[in-house]
Order: sequence, then C-alpha cells, then structure tokens
Amino acid sequence: MGPFYGQLFVGDQGQSKLMRVYLEKIKEVYQGMVWPFKEGFSSGILRMNWGSDGSMFVGMTSRGWSSTGGGLYGLQRLEWNGKVPFEMKTVQAKVDGFEIEFTEPVDESSVKNPSSWALSSFTYQYHHEYGSPVINLGSCPIKAIEISEDGLKVRLVLDSMRLGYIHEIKAEGVRSSTHYALLHNYGYYTLNNFPDGEKLVINADNKVAIPSTMEHQHMMMETEKNKLTENKIKTSNLKPTIKHQTQQPTSWTKGPDQVIEMGTKPGLKFDQEVLNVKSGSKVKLIFKNNDDMLHNLVITLPGRADKVGKQAVEMGLNAEKFNFIPNTTDILFHTLLLHPKESDAIYFVAPEKAGNYVYICSYPGHYLVMRGILKVY
Repeated sequence: MGPFYGQLFVGDQGQSKLMRVYLEKIKEVYQGMVWPFKEGFSSGILRMNWGSDGSMFVGMTSRGWSSTGGGLYGLQRLEWNGKVPFEMKTVQAKVDGFEIEFTEPVDESSVKNPSSWALSSFTYQYHHEYGSPVINLGSCPIKAIEISEDGLKVRLVLDSMRLGYIHEIKAEGVRSSTHYALLHNYGYYTLNNFPDGEKLVINADNKVAIPSTMEHQHMMMETEKNKLTENKIKTSNLKPTIKHQTQQPTSWTKGPDQVIEMGTKPGLKFDQEVLNVKSGSKVKLIFKNNDDMLHNLVITLPGRADKVGKQAVEMGLNAEKFNFIPNTTDILFHTLLLHPKESDAIYFVAPEKAGNYVYICSYPGHYLVMRGILKVY
C-alpha cells in the first residue's frame, strides 16, 4: 500500500477503521508501532484481503456489536491514489530512545522545537472484568534531538523509558520541508526489549534543555489554569447546572416528584428504552449496572447523542479517569462509569423545554446501540 510495503494493517470493528503497524524484532521478540491509517468505513471491519492489483478488500459487519460506520454490513475496496502522504513511516527503538523515519524530509526548525513533541508511557490494569483502565501514566522528557543529513530520520533521546510499557509519540508540531503537517501525528510503540547499540552523544547542537522539577510543575499549573479559563469562557453564558448531583437538594423538602430505576440487559441495552418525565419536575434516577461490562448513563441535548459518543472515544488516555464524560455543554446529566454490580443515584430537574432527550452509555463502542429517550412532556 504505497510507501508502507511490508507493514501490517489491522481492522477495528467498533470504530470502523484501519490501523497500520510497523514491527521490528529485538532479541528474538517482536515489538513496534501502531498508527491510525484510514477511517470512515461503512461498517465494522472484520477481515481484509489483498487484491491482485495491490488494492485492499475490506469485509465488514455490525451484527452483534455496533460500529461507528452505521451500516449493518459492507464490502469496500481501498486503493492507493499514488500520492505519498507526510507520515511517520517507521519507528525503531534505540538504547536511549527512538528513531523515527518519515516519508518526506522534515523541517528542521519544527523538529528541533521541543513543543512540537509530546511523549509519555503507560500500561493497562489487566483483570478479569471487562475493560482495562490506563495506569502508571508518565512523561518521557526529550534530552536530545538529531536529524539525519537527508532529513528523513529523527533521533529522539528520551528520559524515563520503561520496558513492558506502551509509549505514546505525538508530533503535532512537526512539519515537512514543504511545510505540511503529518496526516496522522500520533502513534503507540510497545517496548518489550531495548536493542544493543551505542547511545547518541549529546552535544550543544542536539541537546534539549529539560525543565527542572519546579519549572515543570509551573508549566503544568499554567496549562491547567489555561484549561480552566477556556472552560469558564465556554460556559459563562450558560445557566449553572450540576450534571452529577448525588445528594438530594435541600430545597426538595417534599423529596423528588419521580423516582426512576434503570438497569441493563444483555446485548448492550438499557432495560428501559423510554422514560417519561414532566418538564421542570424533580427526578431521582437510580442506575444499576447488572451487566458484566462497564456502563454509564449520559443524558444529552436533543440531536447531540452521537456527537457526545464520538467525543468520548476521542478523550485519550485519561478517558476512564473522567468516566468517559467529555467536557461539553451537550451533556445535561450523567452517572459515573460503573463496574458490574455497581449503582449510582443522581438528582436533577427535568428540562423546561419539552422534547426527546437521548440518553446513552458513552463507553467506547456502546453509544450506537445502548441508548434510549428521556421524553419530556
């Protein structure tokens, strides 16, 4: 497939997309890098096969488990258009970092700017329950950056690399010599072994100044401050609401007007598909997860459920920490992300405006089928 000859392609059923994988063998063990490759297929990808002309046939279905593609099934053909995109072509582990090969020469000023990069490592908490949260997330500061003479390779010397961990490599600020951004600017390398070899000699030309601990903390505080400011600007014109209220408001002297008990049933379903509530009424909603998977319940504005579900998928490594609840005004109320047999009770005042407010489970892959309607009359 174009410049990626010899690499692997893996289909994702839930997200209807292809990933690209580069493998290398270090001390008899395979390891390597995975990137996004192509999105927007019509259904969930299950099998790919090469055509005799080098095109790829993609067989798909959403039967039994929904996908972002939306179609029940499909067969599509993927052909290379002959144009070489600006991409990370390969990533190879080094004794002190990574060497990244690009499909086009890079712009030196963008590559040598430390803010163009963001590297971190993490692993998963593996257990018998469905879902594995990201744990032990840590940064990998860059100590040195060196570009090859032809501009096609960049050597990154890193601090805090960890064996057995997945390393996220983001290159949002990197540009080609013709000033193009990367088509896909992030990927994940699983580091099983360090190769033998010599460390890069760090000198004045390639050295990157690593902030001190105090400087790093200050930078992090400024980043969080900016995020809070952005959020304040976004919500300043909205009426204040509490989206996850777990205590009955003191003003409800007579208690809630309506108590709703919601559960789950097999096949990624809520046990009630329609809930009827009166506008402006006081509601207590108890959600019990009696399934063997992780679930939450998120009530959205009319017409915004799919948008919220997609935003939850894109939340990144900290998504589970935030219960897969995106920071958006499209969400009215929500429960926590619940493990099997857990429950959560929330209190809210039903919207004043009558209409159909869709509720979903925003755990990735669930929102397409696990949904219902809060009908406000």
